[in-house]
Amino acid sequence: MITQLHRLPPTPPPPAPPLRVYVPSAASAEPATGPRARPLRYLAALAFGLVAAVVGSYVLVEALELRFVQPWRLDHHHKVRFFQVEVLDPAIVYLGTSQMLNGVMPAVVAEAAQTAGRPLANVGYNLAVPGAELEISWILARDLLHGVHRPRHLVLGVFPMILAGGQQWAPDFYHRYATLGDVAARAWAGDVPWSQVASVGLRGVENLLQWPFYRFKKPIRDFNWTHLRASHGGTWLPSEAEREPELKDELWAKVQADIEQCDTRALTFHDATPAAELLRRFAALAREREMTLTLVYPPQRTGQPAFEGRCQTWLADFCARQGLTWIDLDVPEFERADFTDPYHLNARGAAQFSRRLGARLAERLVLAR
Repeated sequence: MITQLHRLPPTPPPPAPPLRVYVPSAASAEPATGPRARPLRYLAALAFGLVAAVVGSYVLVEALELRFVQPWRLDHHHKVRFFQVEVLDPAIVYLGTSQMLNGVMPAVVAEAAQTAGRPLANVGYNLAVPGAELEISWILARDLLHGVHRPRHLVLGVFPMILAGGQQWAPDFYHRYATLGDVAARAWAGDVPWSQVASVGLRGVENLLQWPFYRFKKPIRDFNWTHLRASHGGTWLPSEAEREPELKDELWAKVQADIEQCDTRALTFHDATPAAELLRRFAALAREREMTLTLVYPPQRTGQPAFEGRCQTWLADFCARQGLTWIDLDVPEFERADFTDPYHLNARGAAQFSRRLGARLAERLVLAR
């Protein structure tokens, strides 16, 4: 039997897939990131993170009122920080330069006021700090004297060298007290170098790092918290006024020589000086915060009667026109033995100055709240 084989038709090939045109997306159309581009991106992200950390820490420090936590930078800040932490509802606050720091014994002022029949609600605090800058006092008043730290009475010490116009000196400590905006404005005006702006900008990081270790830094006696509790912010204790003063003739001669090098004939007093503008700001701040403002002229022995006379004449007229109270205590009753140098009182002189100041304040103000 013959079997007939039938050849099957060949299997046709599978149909070709449809032609697809690939259009890349915008993102994938970019060239692939090269090995050099990645580090640049990392560096940019790192720089952005550092800037954010610096700015954020500065804002945080200002919000937490930690601007004056710089124990390894400036001992003066200890007395400011003490005021923020321990001085509540002060009846009276004293501001100024080292003249007021050395000259005012708050306890003696309060005792003299009580003797005159105008007792203070409490002793108050001497917030004056070293540095011949009226603007430092303004910053402390503007940024600290509010809320539970607002006094009923504010006494500001002034003297010719901080009131005169035409001076050309670089401030020593201004950027340690001022805000970033304050320092940037002065840098823009050419008064301070731009490096101080960078220093203030980094203050937040620095202060946050120092804050936990604040109490480990021991300042000199005048700014030690134990001394500040006893002196109420002043340099001298009332008990030290009984000691025989130590006359330092060499220091006196050195300071006097520095004074004589300054040509005071070029310095002027008028209403358009930066100091006059600051005094107007003080007056406006006192009205806004319901504080009485008194300017006081401490004693000094600089040997420049003509220069000091021009200052006193202008200051008396300025205060009369602005409705300000000022007290001139540069009286001849202060002797050479009352001074450490031509500008600064010793403990004996500070006690006399404070007694006179308390009596004069009692005459002009109702000191009790």
